Amino acid sequence: MTQSRRADEIRAALFGLDFRAPVALDERESGTGPVLSIIAPMYDEIGGAVDLIEEITAALGQTAYEIIVVDDASTDGTAQALAKAAGRFSTLRILTHGANAGQSRAVRTGVMAARAPVIVTLDGDGQNDPADI
Repeated sequence: MTQSRRADEIRAALFGLDFRAPVALDERESGTGPVLSIIAPMYDEIGGAVDLIEEITAALGQTAYEIIVVDDASTDGTAQALAKAAGRFSTLRILTHGANAGQSRAVRTGVMAARAPVIVTLDGDGQNDPADI
């Protein structure tokens, strides 16, 4: 087992995370990953979750980026709606908390999983305009 895989397993055990796309922790140094990670913590955002991903995708164009949505144990199906739409967004990674831990913990989870050297956070409710990135 690689060290990065073991680190993912430890984080999953500690924080109740579901890492749908395991992170190669050395990608930041190697330059093979994205240059920008957008972290969007979400809790019960089913009405706008997919719209936000579409807006981010439109705003960033050809930039090498990843979108990390951290679903903070939503009860309205936010994670399921995102998973259903994930095939349309190759840059989307969905992480889920097993129990609601709050926005700060969700941001931390996203930052810990980010592969890019530059990290941007956007609220999951769409109040921030992705065009401002």
